[in-house]
Amino acid sequence: MSQGKTCGKRCAFLYKALTTTPLFRGYNAAEVEKICGLLKARLKHYAARAIVVHECMAVKDLFVVISGKVVSSICGLTEDRRHQLMYSIPGDLIGSAFPEMRLEGYPFLMTAVEPSEILLLDVEAARELIRSPEYGTLLRNMLNLSGRRCVQAVRKLAVMSCYETSDRILLHLRHHYEDTGDRLLAFKRTELAEYLGVNRTALYRSIAKLVESGAIRASRGKLELLMP
Repeated sequence: MSQGKTCGKRCAFLYKALTTTPLFRGYNAAEVEKICGLLKARLKHYAARAIVVHECMAVKDLFVVISGKVVSSICGLTEDRRHQLMYSIPGDLIGSAFPEMRLEGYPFLMTAVEPSEILLLDVEAARELIRSPEYGTLLRNMLNLSGRRCVQAVRKLAVMSCYETSDRILLHLRHHYEDTGDRLLAFKRTELAEYLGVNRTALYRSIAKLVESGAIRASRGKLELLMP
């Protein structure tokens, strides 16, 4: 695995850790090491707020979040306006659709929200690898991850189709409950406002309205869904 320098023990540890990720589920550390070599894997580190994929950049890699958090956005008509698509956390696979759709020049932007490690995998090498019956498990894992991203995108569209901010909050909380079985959502208000496409003032008012109606309970940095 390329990292600018020989990674030694760090790489050995990483290969073992990757066996627990959705992409490499079903493989042992030695098999993961072989696959990473075939996919020309590169491990990159990004500081908080660092740009992972620049706007209109040709995307030729798949991105696997190893640690940290990444946000994907579409740039608006003005330079200071961006529309958040979704957050990605460790284990998520990003960018599988862009090379196939030939979206070079598309105003897609990917930014590290916090210090992050990301594994970059060569798309052309991945295309060749998944054609082999030997790597059918890898193909299934990639399809499962891509499907999960599609579900996230559909849910985002459903949330944004709600006219009222309070409805957007409730639907987002219900999606979280469906995924985790947990009615409690920990959040940062700036991130939640960006995800819902509203300003923080509208978010605060709507949270207060939902608390008053008995639909949710709110505390500092947490929202609890009371009526799934």
